[in-house]
Amino acid sequence: MRSGLFICALALLSCASATSHRALRSEAQNQVSVYGQCGGQGFSGDTTCTTGNTCVYIFSSYSQCQPTPPTSTEFATYAQCGGRDFKTNGKTCRPGDMCYQLTATLSRCYPKQSD
Repeated sequence: MRSGLFICALALLSCASATSHRALRSEAQNQVSVYGQCGGQGFSGDTTCTTGNTCVYIFSSYSQCQPTPPTSTEFATYAQCGGRDFKTNGKTCRPGDMCYQLTATLSRCYPKQSD
């Protein structure tokens, strides 16, 4: 699943179109994962976003879970979080994200995937 997110981040595409439906919904907790629909007129699905995400109004029939802006001690989703000679200065990935090593010199924060 991580490769789908990597392609999404590189291609600057909507992550919802680059990931599977399974990644958009966390069935065990009945929570909506990042970039999944969480509300809108006539919507009857789950409305609670996973940790680190907020339900954002897009238009009357669609609201979407989007990453909550990071605090001063957190890296944003998809930001560099490690790699050779990289200084974290005490920052970590946001709740709901995980730092994945892509190469020896680059690690990035990606949303955790539900199994």
